[in-house]
Amino acid sequence: MVAPIVVSRSAIVTRKLCEMKRYRNYHQPHPDYAATEQVGGLVPCEELDKSHLAKQRGIWLHGCLEQRIKGHDWEAWLQEQVNPQQVAALLTNTPNSILQEQIMLVRRATIGWMHMRGHLLERYTPVSAEEEWSWGMSPLVAQTLRLDQVWRNKESGQLLIVDFKSLGRPDANWIDRLRNSDQTHLYIQALTERSGERIEGIQYEGIVIGKFEDGIQKSPIVRAYVGRLGSPSPKWSSGATANSTAGWTDDYWLQWIVSHNALGDLYPTTGPLHPPPSQLLQTKAATVKAEMEWADKVAQIEAEPDPEAREHRLHMLVERNADACLKFGFGYACPYMGLCWDGAQADSESYSPRVDHHATEEAK
Repeated sequence: MVAPIVVSRSAIVTRKLCEMKRYRNYHQPHPDYAATEQVGGLVPCEELDKSHLAKQRGIWLHGCLEQRIKGHDWEAWLQEQVNPQQVAALLTNTPNSILQEQIMLVRRATIGWMHMRGHLLERYTPVSAEEEWSWGMSPLVAQTLRLDQVWRNKESGQLLIVDFKSLGRPDANWIDRLRNSDQTHLYIQALTERSGERIEGIQYEGIVIGKFEDGIQKSPIVRAYVGRLGSPSPKWSSGATANSTAGWTDDYWLQWIVSHNALGDLYPTTGPLHPPPSQLLQTKAATVKAEMEWADKVAQIEAEPDPEAREHRLHMLVERNADACLKFGFGYACPYMGLCWDGAQADSESYSPRVDHHATEEAK
């Protein structure tokens, strides 16, 4: 029996953005490959601490929301998660002041969401959270899934996927982009096939946390902007300075941001999205076909024993998308530009082996 090709949502999205980035991020062997258990793929070392902080913040935020929605003591849960030994091991180069600000951000984002959007729990009952499973898209392709939360509509009985998204800020077309995204189509189709029930759709709950730049979090969740009048405001204005609100209690912060009618700006929502079933099936079929073709390309590259010939075959089979290199600006340039265009080598000082975060114990 042939083992299925296992992909993740992030791998699918990366392939569509740039094939070469998909190869380097998920398949290219690391120089220390023989001494590791990694599955292939390079991770830039300079991105590790930054990505670890963002990843850890995401874990804390999703966990706090899950605990709070279930009615558990979410603050006690958070205190357990941020014990000094564990944090020091994960975030070795993160100053304590930055860490404490990120914890405050998570705490207040949870409080604000419940104040603004907690009324949804009057209409829905939580069913599951962070459940991992493998969806057989076809006999030869499987996708690893982890749905943030699944709720059941108390009136209709239908299931609703709830996905929390941290945002710098939402753009004008974010709802339309998400409606037509692979995540929306594949998640709904996967849950439909797995549950055998009617699905209300997927609802994205945005949490605008701002951007982490120059060592500070630029967000009204943790900062107030003081202008000429000297009164702290949640919104930046010309000439205003950003002051930390770490000295405020969480209750005072909530009262302050509500009094300025600014809380709603932090929690945009798409409402339930459910594209037509025909579109869901089309996306599923196209993804299966594309991933099978991609796996064949990778197999051809890996079958070449000579390094120079393998590199030549790589560039024959895998395209580089130059438009994606600086798609998000110079500050967010693709970390593989040097490998693609400048003849740089994937050495151990610059790149670490990628660790597979998408493995699941269950396969159905």
